[in-house]
Amino acid sequence: MVDDNRTRIQQILSEVKEDVAARRAAGSYGTGYEESVESGHDSELGKTGPQRRDDLEALMDALTALRADIARLSEIERDTSRFAPLRYVRELAMTRHQMIRLNRDMKEIAEAIDDVARRIVETEEARSRAHEKIAQDLFDKVLERTAVIERISVAYDELERRLNLLEKRNTP
Repeated sequence: MVDDNRTRIQQILSEVKEDVAARRAAGSYGTGYEESVESGHDSELGKTGPQRRDDLEALMDALTALRADIARLSEIERDTSRFAPLRYVRELAMTRHQMIRLNRDMKEIAEAIDDVARRIVETEEARSRAHEKIAQDLFDKVLERTAVIERISVAYDELERRLNLLEKRNTP
């Protein structure tokens, strides 16, 4: 049964492809028609184009750079002097210098984290809005189709009633 359905689906798809190819050859589609249909279809399905991929790649690049900045913080310069009193004085001075540099680096990293977090939120909000639009569109279509089915049901009941009346009239 499943194989029969797959075969039938493949046959239908082949027929559609042949029909589209024949229409293209005949010039039935106007310039830009297929692209507009494809983009409309993609938008209905909530697909996004290269922009979404570019946004995600930019976020990944920012996270990679952030990771490198954090790794750089763990580097501590050591004094290599063999004379202990001189080494202690130098390390004390270097500690102050390193603390100032660490403070500056931490501020830069905090700004980078804020930037990445803001961009993630913006990306997710855009995605959420797209999903909400799709959900609303689907809901509207379900309501429209439900109304059509209801009208068909009412029309069917009316036709059935009329048919019964006609049968009663024609029955001797």
